This record gives sequence, C-alpha cells and structure tokens, in this order.
Amino acid sequence: MNIKLTGIVGKPESRYTPEGKAVLTFSLGMYTGGNKEAGYKERAWVRCEAWEQLAEANSALEKGATVTITGQAKTPRKWTDKDGAEHAAGFEVVAREIVQGDGFKVDAPDQEYPF
Repeated sequence: MNIKLTGIVGKPESRYTPEGKAVLTFSLGMYTGGNKEAGYKERAWVRCEAWEQLAEANSALEKGATVTITGQAKTPRKWTDKDGAEHAAGFEVVAREIVQGDGFKVDAPDQEYPF
C-alpha cells in the first residue's frame, strides 16, 4: 500500500551502510492547520528514509525544502528504555519517490492553504 505526504524537510542525512548501500534519512514536517492571521498549528513530523538510487539522486536535499514523497509505511520499531519500559517509534515511511514541491497543488505551488 502506498502513502503520499507533502511537507518541509528537516535534518536530512546521507550515508552509506557497511555493505555500501546509500541511505538518505530525513524528517518531514507536515501542515496540520491554521492560517497566517490566526497562527499555524504545530507541524506533525514523520521520519522518512530512501535507499540506494533514490537516496543518491536526492543526496543534496536541503532542510526547509518542500517535497512530496510517495512510499510505504514501516512497521514501528520497538525499543526498551533504561528502566525496561518498551516503546514504539513514531510513524516512519520508506520513500519510493521524492518530488520537489507540493504534489497536491498542481498549479499553485506557492499559494496559501485554503483552510
């Protein structure tokens, strides 16, 4: 199943695995409502990753860029804290496509959100 998200890139990092595979990880801050006059609500953040050719093609991705990603949701990673409590990581997506700009606004890339 595919998922499509648009948002602002935060903290991109390009690296290679010990096996030599390119990996690009970044957070994606998504609009959650509000407007200029009333103030915007806090963004919802999603962790994204891209692998191999897609990672290399987007290795120059910059913080603050608007992108639309199409990909697949990952099963949340689980981890145990120092007190032994188990936690699940937040929502994560493996990108299959990364496109510059807002893919939901075909003809108006700089227009304000209507709501």
